[in-house]
Amino acid sequence: MINDIKRLLRFLPLSIIILSCTEQNSQVSNGIRIPGEFEPQEAIWLGYRSVREEGYFENETYKILSAISPTIEVNLIVEGDSLIPEGKMKLQNMGFDTSKINLIIQEPTDAWYRDNGPIFGIKAEQALFVAGFQNKYERLTPNRKAVADHLGIEYIPSEVVMVGGSFETNGSGTVILCEQVTLRENQTLTKDKIEKELKEKFNLQTVIWMKEGVDPLGSFNRIVGNYYGRGTGGHTDEFVRFANDSTILISWITEEEAKNHPVDSLLHFRLKSNYNILKKAKDHTGRSFNVIKVPHPDPDPEPWVADKEKKEFGILPGDSLYWLGARSYMNFVFCNELVLIPAYWEKGKPEALRSEDDEALQIFKQVFPNRKIIPIQLNELKWEGGGMHCRYQSQPKLISSN
Repeated sequence: MINDIKRLLRFLPLSIIILSCTEQNSQVSNGIRIPGEFEPQEAIWLGYRSVREEGYFENETYKILSAISPTIEVNLIVEGDSLIPEGKMKLQNMGFDTSKINLIIQEPTDAWYRDNGPIFGIKAEQALFVAGFQNKYERLTPNRKAVADHLGIEYIPSEVVMVGGSFETNGSGTVILCEQVTLRENQTLTKDKIEKELKEKFNLQTVIWMKEGVDPLGSFNRIVGNYYGRGTGGHTDEFVRFANDSTILISWITEEEAKNHPVDSLLHFRLKSNYNILKKAKDHTGRSFNVIKVPHPDPDPEPWVADKEKKEFGILPGDSLYWLGARSYMNFVFCNELVLIPAYWEKGKPEALRSEDDEALQIFKQVFPNRKIIPIQLNELKWEGGGMHCRYQSQPKLISSN
């Protein structure tokens, strides 16, 4: 079964350092751009199996795969031969047409592939390249170079640490970053230095800096009061996305909703600050953006009784707490004529969640009238602090391949 598996080349960190030195002077910004995810796509790179997860989220992956695999080539990322002994057989037995599905071995990797997978760019609309940002986890930094070599395309190295879940571009020279994330991961670089690097290497002329995101940092952290959760600590794909090169979607909590829950009160303040920044923002040509508010799902916390002491939070065994999962309609996925959006309501959940799902669906239909909108419930992912957008990277389609 291993014959239907492709492998990416492995590189030691030393190799990356050497390549950075030799390729540094060959880059020019003319004709270079980082496309928006809403643009035509050639393939999807989707996290599938990793050692850390041991197959826990496979059912969630199959839901995504079922929606996209009939329409586009999918590269399923697997961390090691031992995790995929059956090759494509399981997928075939489940009824998938595997003619467009590739199994790709990448070691090491992480199935939350948005953050460590390739960020693609285009040169002169005729050739792909991979933006060689550093990874927040040093062991995963070689991954992007390995993908570039696998595809036989250029790799443009950068000293900036960038996680894919907090890098939102419009394809026309504007990128949205979150200070909370980007400055945390680049403590030796100033905002000016980061902006200079993005402009000179990748022709990103305008950086719009969001202040804070909507989710906590790490596997366990306090949000507010006795509400806890896990998350990315501010990734943009949880609260702000480009719908096209001039339209931005942002999660929104009304003042009335903010009065009804302490978590919503905190997030309303953050989102209002970000919204005001977006309304004032202009691209490098002086053009303003159309900013559309999308409801942010109700908190829907799970009651939880602490089973051990956590001194840093003042938690004692037996304390009654609440656990929140990641929640945002911004964690959606573009796939050419399809847009996959999260759905959070399920039987037994508050009706308010169903109403918000319906409202979000109607907004997406209005924003994307020529695409099919597919709601997908992936609630297992939300309890791990993410969603479907956190699992994939898109490979843009070149004009020459149309």
